[in-house]
Amino acid sequence: MDIRFWDDRVNPVLIKELRQAFHNRLMLSLSGILLVLQFAVLVIFNLLKSEWINSSSGGGSLFVGIDAVLMNLCILIVCAYGPLQRFTAERSSSELDFAAITLLTPFQIIFGKLVCALVTALLIASLCLPFMTVAYFFRNVTLLEIAGIFISEIVPVLLTVQLALFCGALGKKWGQALFLVIFLQGAGPMFIGAPVLFNTAVLKGSSEQFLFWGMQLGGVLVFSLLFVSTTALITPRFANRMFLPRLLGMVCVVLFCCIAFIPGVLRGLSGVSGRAFREMFLFCCPVLLTVFLVLLAVCDRDEPGARVLSQTPRHFPGRLCHFLLSSNRTGGVLCLLLALALFVVGAAAMRAWDAHTLWATMAAAGVCGYLVFYGECAVLLSRLTPKVSGWVWLLIVGAFFGVLCPLLADGTRLKLEDIFVSPLQLTGLRVGDFASRRASILPDLSPSLLRVCIGPLLAMLPGIWFLIEGVKKFRAWRAPAPVPAEKEKGGEIVKR
Repeated sequence: MDIRFWDDRVNPVLIKELRQAFHNRLMLSLSGILLVLQFAVLVIFNLLKSEWINSSSGGGSLFVGIDAVLMNLCILIVCAYGPLQRFTAERSSSELDFAAITLLTPFQIIFGKLVCALVTALLIASLCLPFMTVAYFFRNVTLLEIAGIFISEIVPVLLTVQLALFCGALGKKWGQALFLVIFLQGAGPMFIGAPVLFNTAVLKGSSEQFLFWGMQLGGVLVFSLLFVSTTALITPRFANRMFLPRLLGMVCVVLFCCIAFIPGVLRGLSGVSGRAFREMFLFCCPVLLTVFLVLLAVCDRDEPGARVLSQTPRHFPGRLCHFLLSSNRTGGVLCLLLALALFVVGAAAMRAWDAHTLWATMAAAGVCGYLVFYGECAVLLSRLTPKVSGWVWLLIVGAFFGVLCPLLADGTRLKLEDIFVSPLQLTGLRVGDFASRRASILPDLSPSLLRVCIGPLLAMLPGIWFLIEGVKKFRAWRAPAPVPAEKEKGGEIVKR
């Protein structure tokens, strides 16, 4: 191929976003302010250098910490908040949506915006790297620790930028407030905790390195789910936009079951931190994947449409997978029930493990059961009131069963939270409930175990209805017959 046409292969969205970013006065002004502040801090530390030389501890780590805070603030404003504002303006514009008239796929649009933000973040990091290298001469810091700051910030930056793009794809003004709330609760602590854990655990070989790698793997998982969700948001309405997110969710469920429930895979994680990582992995991953699949099922549409049905394969296995993963609420709920069944079976298979692991798997299965039940109720209520969105009903159902019922039952003789318990209350279960009789999946009919088991049982009540409805819909799930071509011959219309 001619080298002159290689530039045609570059993502046009990336070129557009880079042009907007480098012509933006906010980025230029913040870059200048960042350089001035770093130089001022360097001058102040240089004046105090004589005191650190005579003392046992230097000021290099403090300088690197201040420089890292300035770098993260600049990345947050330029690489996350800037694209959030621009993408929100594009999606909320009264004119025709750019995603609906371009030949670019939603994947190319989101990927171009993501790469542009990462290039900008790399530019900001390059502005801070020379000053951090100078901090080596202030003592008490090594070049490897400085490099560890940049390495450990890769996943938090990816997660923050993708979260900003997801909130911008909503096209609502409250998306910016949603981004700030989620950032302060999740991605923000990763900016602070990742470099600290990397320097204290990974570089020094501490047992806490399991927590660092768990945080990084969790960030990668959330980033992947946010990426496919963002592409689904900007996909045209009547396209099969739930196929890729639901496929990724079910693949993650299968991978989790293969890693967690196969004997011997996680047995090597010994020690206090290894057991803590194992509990966190066995509890947080199923809950996160269930929440993701519940949101997909609730925000989906009831009827797939002719465009989705036209992509149906002819053979039975492909038609079944297409029915479960495509855009329809019934298939989404059946995927939820399938994932819940895998979690329950996996929890039953973990009965031979130690009490801590059994508690994590049982609690995860119980919480997932309640979340599936909330999603099924939201789907049924949204069918009765089509004008109210499914996610609104999900919030109402979750607030009713998870907050209102326990409050109303508090102080009464009949505790309703034994039946309708908030998923957050399950985290208060005691490991001792299962420690003495861990050989059986039903060691005791104690209230704690009852609360764990009743979640999947509640999910099966509406699940039977959705299963019957799914069988009926699957029988009619076929590609529409092609319309025969017509040909005019001798004043008559003859079908070919």
